[in-house]
Amino acid sequence: MDSLANQTLEQWHAAERALEDLPELSPDHESVVLLVVQLRAIHRRLTTARGLSNDVQSYCRGAIAASRELLTRVRSERRVAV
Repeated sequence: MDSLANQTLEQWHAAERALEDLPELSPDHESVVLLVVQLRAIHRRLTTARGLSNDVQSYCRGAIAASRELLTRVRSERRVAV
């Protein structure tokens, strides 16, 4: 579970950094805002809960993977637009 919490924290901070680089009117701004909120909630759950079910752990892994995909897409689109 520590690994999931660390991965979530890493993605949460990456999303916050990406958000700083996105203009508020960017199509991806709201998606990244929601991602930050989601990752923050997941991290809180991972660090305060005792014994998470396999379903919850699977959900967390999926959310981490989805956040990586979104941030990779946002970064690549920003490079093309610049």
